[in-house]
Amino acid sequence: MDIPTLVSNCAALVNVQYLDDMYENLRRGSQRPDGADARNAAKTYLAQFPGFEARSDIGGAGCIGILRNSWGPTVLLRAAMYMGQEWSRDRAGMTRVLFAATGLRGMQTLWKGTLVLLFQPSVNQGAGARGMIEDGLCDPARHACPIPDVILGQRVMALAAGTIGTRDGIFGAGLDSYRVTLYGRGGHASQPHVTTDPMAMAASVMVRLQEITSKRLDLHDSAIVTVDRVMAGNMGDVIADQAVLKLNIRYFDSLARHNTMYLMKMIVKEVQLEGNASKESLVELIRSLPLLVNHPAITHMISASFDATFEEDHARDCVLWGGTEDFGILAAEVPNKLGGKGVPSCFWLLGGADPDVVMKARGNGSTVNVPMNHGPWFPPVTQPTMLTGLKALVAAALTFLTRPD
Repeated sequence: MDIPTLVSNCAALVNVQYLDDMYENLRRGSQRPDGADARNAAKTYLAQFPGFEARSDIGGAGCIGILRNSWGPTVLLRAAMYMGQEWSRDRAGMTRVLFAATGLRGMQTLWKGTLVLLFQPSVNQGAGARGMIEDGLCDPARHACPIPDVILGQRVMALAAGTIGTRDGIFGAGLDSYRVTLYGRGGHASQPHVTTDPMAMAASVMVRLQEITSKRLDLHDSAIVTVDRVMAGNMGDVIADQAVLKLNIRYFDSLARHNTMYLMKMIVKEVQLEGNASKESLVELIRSLPLLVNHPAITHMISASFDATFEEDHARDCVLWGGTEDFGILAAEVPNKLGGKGVPSCFWLLGGADPDVVMKARGNGSTVNVPMNHGPWFPPVTQPTMLTGLKALVAAALTFLTRPD
């Protein structure tokens, strides 16, 4: 039986209204920052279905579900667990993985192997995957997660709902986050002549950082520098003695990363000297996420399954994804069956935006008005997003699970 037929059979086992209702109910749930509600929701759902083993409190709020179905490959489906303001996207990803798994459970006579569901917190902070691994994710004496043969994941994005995008090799950007502290001389706002205003230096740094990509980087380099936070003082009539910038550098190759980091530090030093800073500025790396790289052979196999399942709604060689998360850390650092580290992986994009809105925006020559991730208007369109994501997970898993001839 071919994969499109198996996917259709699996989807037929899913009560779409129940899928939608569960997502909406979970999306409106509480938002505990420790992720306990997300963990408990996954455990409670899996407990309804005999055969699933659930293990929790892995690296904090992380948890796994295991479905063993005779001999065969071990396929790991990873779902991100977001916290707080990103709760709605958290539940969309978790719900798709849970329903895909229970759909596969309903057709166990058609495949063999082990299915692992991994619900991981702190994907954007870069601590979740490593925290679960360091807590003994695959250690038989700890959480005893079966060692996977392949790791699969997806991310909803502001593409037309019902579409899928894959790409082999470099797929997602790398990220370095810095905290830059600029030191001035504080004092009363009525006497600026005897102070050195660190906010003025911070403003100068922010403006000059924008010159990196427009004037200082080589034409063939590509990077983005974003200042996402500025902090100084706590009173309206006092000049602070220091200002703190938090900034991100996103890149697609190591040379651009190195050059952008060097130029950023040079700009900070230039401003510090020009502004007569009271002491040398402090530049600290506070977070780093590697490039997300899809295994070429694994991605080719999944792309073939997606071509057959989604036809024109699947885009091979989709655009590079400028977002970042730690899926790559999970794939690179999890133990493998040879006794080393690193398992082949593939990550793809799932469209979640209203197709009519996307089509209209393209017709107008710009997609800037399409709601994007992290924006207040981007809880994904429920359908066909949820069902498409479920089908994609099933098709990808069945690409590797052993199937009868």
